[in-house]
Amino acid sequence: NRDIEVNIIHFSNTAPFYYLDKKVEIYNKKITSSLFKIFQKINFIKKIIKQTKPNAIISFLPNICCYSYIANKNKIPLIVSERNDPNTLSTLYKKACKFVFNRASGCVFQTKDAQLWYGEKVAKKSIVISNPVFLTTDKIRNNPNNKIISVGRLNDQKDFMTLIKAFKIFNEFYDGFALKIIGEGKNRDSLQQLINESGLKCKIELPGNISDWHESE
Repeated sequence: NRDIEVNIIHFSNTAPFYYLDKKVEIYNKKITSSLFKIFQKINFIKKIIKQTKPNAIISFLPNICCYSYIANKNKIPLIVSERNDPNTLSTLYKKACKFVFNRASGCVFQTKDAQLWYGEKVAKKSIVISNPVFLTTDKIRNNPNNKIISVGRLNDQKDFMTLIKAFKIFNEFYDGFALKIIGEGKNRDSLQQLINESGLKCKIELPGNISDWHESE
């Protein structure tokens, strides 16, 4: 709406989870070789930068932030974003991300703790922006169905194992509640196994990805 051209580089084989305006151009690259995937991604980012000639680059995820820094030969302003807990990064990526974030034009963090982890120099050129939730006024109401909803990737970092264990304890005192964990990921089978072993199959649901969960739930 502001006549700003937006291009998105997408490396996933799945469709974007959120709604995107039709004016947004998506450049998708399916990585076929795990051996050379880093070089494929860097070269593809470099190709799109050269093709679109952006005024700014915004990158997400630790590895993509590093790849974007390498691909950015023309030194276009680069804004990097850390949306997770940097303590969970490997030793290599901890060093690489600190190097890149210190040299980026700006940084965006999801939490204050993540911002402080990168040090004072990075903190001075950064901002904390929480994840958005788009709720219409009529959706902000009491929950008459006693339903608890959690949304995120089903991976180790999100630690839904702890949530399920906590809900089991909670359920012993308040058995009228149900838990729905919305999302998809590699830990689906292990999470479902824990749910079954905990005797909570009728109380905890893993429905997969639901893009409009904030409207439908």
